[in-house]
Amino acid sequence: MLGFHLFGCFPEDIRRLIFEVAFEEGYPRANHLALVSREISSWIQPLIYRHVVLDTPDDEAVGFTKFIDTFRNGSKNKAFYTNHVKAIFVSDFIFENFAAEFLPLCRNLVSLSCWPNRRSQLEAKSTITSILKPQTFPSLRKFSLTILPDDALPELVDIFHHPLTQNLTHLDLLLGTDLSWDDLKYIHCLQYLSIHPIVDVWLPSNPGDAGNLLEALVNKMIVRFPPELRSLIIWLPAGRLLQAACEDARAKLQTQSPIYANIVHGWLDSRVILASCADQEMDWGAGMSDFMINEVTDFLDQTIMVVSNEFDTRLIWDDAAEQGTSEFWRQLEGILRRRREAVTRIRSSHWHQGSYSWEKEMDTTAPSIRTEFRLFSAFPEDIRRLIFEIAFGNGNTPVNNLALVSREIHSWIEPLIYRHVVLFDSSFPRPVEQFLRTVSNRGLKDRKYYASLIQSLFVNRSAAQRLGSDFLPLCDNLTSFAGPWLSWGSEPAWDDVLQSILKGKLFPQLRKLSLQGTILTDLYKYLDLRSLTHLDIALGGPAPWGGLEMLLNLKHIRVDALKQVYASGNTTETGRIVRESIQTAVQHFPPSLESFVFLVDANFILDAVWIDCESKTIQGGPPIFADILCGEIDPRVVLSCRGVPLLEWSKQRLSQRQIDEIYDNVNQVVPCHPLYLPWDPDAPFGIQNKDSGFYWLDIVESIIHRRKEVSDAKRREEELRAIQQPQIQGKIREETDSQVPVFLEGLADNGLTD
Repeated sequence: MLGFHLFGCFPEDIRRLIFEVAFEEGYPRANHLALVSREISSWIQPLIYRHVVLDTPDDEAVGFTKFIDTFRNGSKNKAFYTNHVKAIFVSDFIFENFAAEFLPLCRNLVSLSCWPNRRSQLEAKSTITSILKPQTFPSLRKFSLTILPDDALPELVDIFHHPLTQNLTHLDLLLGTDLSWDDLKYIHCLQYLSIHPIVDVWLPSNPGDAGNLLEALVNKMIVRFPPELRSLIIWLPAGRLLQAACEDARAKLQTQSPIYANIVHGWLDSRVILASCADQEMDWGAGMSDFMINEVTDFLDQTIMVVSNEFDTRLIWDDAAEQGTSEFWRQLEGILRRRREAVTRIRSSHWHQGSYSWEKEMDTTAPSIRTEFRLFSAFPEDIRRLIFEIAFGNGNTPVNNLALVSREIHSWIEPLIYRHVVLFDSSFPRPVEQFLRTVSNRGLKDRKYYASLIQSLFVNRSAAQRLGSDFLPLCDNLTSFAGPWLSWGSEPAWDDVLQSILKGKLFPQLRKLSLQGTILTDLYKYLDLRSLTHLDIALGGPAPWGGLEMLLNLKHIRVDALKQVYASGNTTETGRIVRESIQTAVQHFPPSLESFVFLVDANFILDAVWIDCESKTIQGGPPIFADILCGEIDPRVVLSCRGVPLLEWSKQRLSQRQIDEIYDNVNQVVPCHPLYLPWDPDAPFGIQNKDSGFYWLDIVESIIHRRKEVSDAKRREEELRAIQQPQIQGKIREETDSQVPVFLEGLADNGLTD
């Protein structure tokens, strides 16, 4: 054993740290460390008196008497307690009148818990009144006290208005009466608020009445939450909490509104959490159906349940022995984290991209310092051009003004301005007029020059007429075209334009075609469409999939099937039509096809998702529409819809498990917005502008990629299982073969064989 004198070789701060850590790890049975030496005693004594308990449990006052004797007759002066006592729990205010003597002395107190026992409630009034002054405890940050109906002090009933509470970060209340909550919002530093409603005193014993009273209380408090509040913890007895969980599960089973669900699942406010403690694990699942077990489990998973026979809910802020306190904080932070993650998951869904102003940080202020533009010419031409092209593509302000900077920059920007053109005179009358004036030979360049710059074009009938019949044939470099033919056969001249496109007489470089709202049953008979890579069409009757396989270069097709699959709100019938149409289309997919987007009604999506959720989480059966929603027919098939097929969670009041299940399916569906040029992600028209944050085809490809990853993972798992199975069987045979001789030998030794 090494001599203790070697310990003195360490620096003092290291020696002190070693003993402080040893004390913390061994508390509360580490007080003997103070007996090692005088120096070490000077380090340990402040830690011993950091937490003080003034209590007489079960009328056992030996420890309390010993502490009083040490305080009054010991060698430590009063300044020692003033400097080192940081947390006090007091329940006995009358024993030798010590509380009134000791409390005012602890001016550096950070945490104070006042829970007077039955015999000292009257004495506690005067003591608490005398110390409820900011100047008494200027450093107080954590406060816990009892507010009973009969003997509540006016200062306590209006506790949030009291100057003492203004700097609190933690507040814990044993609640026996209602309070004035109006001034709660003014406790600007408050982070954690804990309340213990007293059952049969303030909180009714009937579960339904208690739930309604708690919800009314929470609603009253939410609008008054201080800005820094992280959590409101409401304590209930463990039996009452389990009873509430079972009552809510039965209510759901009977299609009634659950009573506690609004609070438990954080629907009123995600910071509100129910809590309880028990001496041992509760046995509650016997005789329950699977539905009841799942619902009760969901309920309890959203609550704090500390299982410990030593945990004291009166010491949740400061329990020196940490007898269950660390578990309480672990569960609290876990619930808050899961709720934050759930919100983050919902916001990260492509259905919410761009919907939240706090997800964008847009700097609209002009720079305060103007740099000499002449220095820009020092860059190589390709760098200068790239800078302006990027500025044009990412600009949030009218970027056409960039063409006015100089002649050189004008030559770079002008082709970008006319790269994507939308001519829809009823929606954009002024830009259409400007474009018509520019290309009507009034500008410096002729019509053919401007037509050659256009790579993607949307034009409707009236705009095409104003352009003149000679302009479209000039667009030799056009690769993407979109146009509506909503009334086929009513406008011969406009119909001729479409016929010319389909027969290859217009736009020889065409690769992307969007016939918005146009229903053509014989589309695939036009052989010139074989060069298309992107196609957007509509269906109005039986799907004409025969011939789709002839489009050998087709990569992406979007089909508007709103009119075809409408079944008067009958979700099952609509699902049958969608399933049959997709199954037929899959048989005619060309080898090059990467995605097949099928546009259906948002109400069908919503109903199908909800039915599958009920089937899986409530009835315990298989999903009905998973093959349609999740690409089980073919992973390249992705459903789409206009509008947002999401339930209003505040009204539906679903559990987090149900919300997760619904989002798993909804995230398999891609939004369909009214885009003029759906195949051109950088076109600055329609809802896919610079602020939308996503391009719908990227979402489609992401969904398909995730499906393939899941499929590949399953395939690898099956292959690994197929490889391991013979090995496992062979090992079993080897072990069996090796044991047979031993077994026979044992039989022979016992005379059981010849």
